[in-house]
Amino acid sequence: GWFSPGQVFVLDEYCARNGVRGCHRHLCYLRDLLERAENGAMIDPTLLHYSFAFCASHVHGNRPDGIGTVTVEEKERFEEIKERLRVLLENQITHFRYCFPFGRPEGALKATLSLLERVLMKDIVTPVPQEEVKTVIRKCLEQAALVNYSRLSEYAKIEATTLITYLSFFCHISKAFAWWSDLMMEHAETFLSLFAVDMDAALEVQPPDSYVDLMESSIAQSIHRGFERESWEPVNNGSGTSEDLFWKLDALQTFIRDLHWPEEEFGKHLEQRLKLMASDMIESCVK
Repeated sequence: GWFSPGQVFVLDEYCARNGVRGCHRHLCYLRDLLERAENGAMIDPTLLHYSFAFCASHVHGNRPDGIGTVTVEEKERFEEIKERLRVLLENQITHFRYCFPFGRPEGALKATLSLLERVLMKDIVTPVPQEEVKTVIRKCLEQAALVNYSRLSEYAKIEATTLITYLSFFCHISKAFAWWSDLMMEHAETFLSLFAVDMDAALEVQPPDSYVDLMESSIAQSIHRGFERESWEPVNNGSGTSEDLFWKLDALQTFIRDLHWPEEEFGKHLEQRLKLMASDMIESCVK
């Protein structure tokens, strides 16, 4: 949304020759930029901040362009644009996963949060109470958890790694929310609580030892692929594949044992099954 130096020169000259007031000029900028942003265009929040700060300074009695009078029309248009800008910013924060994917553009989310603080100010000198800002951001992040999870649930039917992809977003947006880390924690907990409901439902229809089935299949495939790559040269302590097999079997047995199953009979069943699985795989490895 930034003008080139040549465009700025032409606009400055036009406004100077025709007596266009600075506040009117920036209100027109904001109106056009908001229309494009509301239609899905990505506008640099720093540019919006600059024009909004100019208009706010003028409307509240300062003289950013040397003009002290404030017209009724300017006040009314400023309040209208201020409300539209607030709605836009809250919507962008709610949909941060789609407006700022993986924290891109760089610094845009942080600038958006900064602009929202400015928009919430009643005048240009009194900072908005942090609790008020916190309340607005908390509301946005609560809605974001619902929006993101509902969309991810739809995508998950096609893409199995959707949850991991979403969780990786926190690595990229945590810096922007550094002042509200507790709110991001609440957002993550809300999202995961929604995920837990679906996860519990999915686990209820799974066999209780399905994890062992998956690990058995994974280790068997690993043995098969490992022996395909073996050089079959004499070694002292066994092949790399056999060493890998023993390590995986030991790690799996340790993991299952450390879970301390509350159901004693089921725990014994798993332990016995792991021993049989290890015996079969070692025999297969020897053959």
